[in-house]
Parts: sequence; structure tokens; C-alpha cells
Amino acid sequence: KDDKMNEGVECPDNQISPREGAVSCSTSCGDGKEPNTERTECELCPAGRYKGAGMDQCEVCPDHKISSLNRVKCANCDTDKGPNKDQSVCGKYSCWYYNNLIIIGDRVGT
Repeated sequence: KDDKMNEGVECPDNQISPREGAVSCSTSCGDGKEPNTERTECELCPAGRYKGAGMDQCEVCPDHKISSLNRVKCANCDTDKGPNKDQSVCGKYSCWYYNNLIIIGDRVGT
């Protein structure tokens, strides 16, 4: 037997083949989702990433924004809040002074 026939086909970005060994890719992942590593099912974009209409893959949210719950867009945090490290939730800044600088979370200002 030809091993290549048993392996199936490798799907391009944003497409999956739900059956092992399938010879074609038929399903595209919708907004907010991308193929898992095996390209057998779609899963939600990771926290801090999003995929809107017309995008092929999840992209990192711009600085100071978080991903929406359904991962289809990025959102601003309220004025007195900022994103956590993985850009998944907004939280209050921790603020203190050091050498005449105001340190807010991981940002420094005067």
C-alpha cells in the first residue's frame, strides 16, 4: 500500500478535515476560531488573539487591548484599567513611585 494515501492531505490555513485520512479539506474555521494542531477541528483563538471576517488566522491584539470573549475582535480597557500579560482581561493598574517616576504595571511615566 502507498503510505501517502493513508496519511490524507495537509489542509491549508483556516481549513480542517474532520476525518482522519481524508483526501480533501472541506471545512473552514469561522470568525474567532482556528484549526487545532492536527487540523481536525476548529478551536477558539487563544486569549489575546482574534480573527475577524476575512482573516485566515488568529492575530495578536494590538498593545493595550484585549480579545473579546468570542475572539472576533479586540477591545479597549477602561481608562483606569489595563490588560494582563496574555491580553485576556482588563484589571486595575498597580501604581507606585520610584525615583520620581510613576510606575503603572509594567509601564513607566513621569
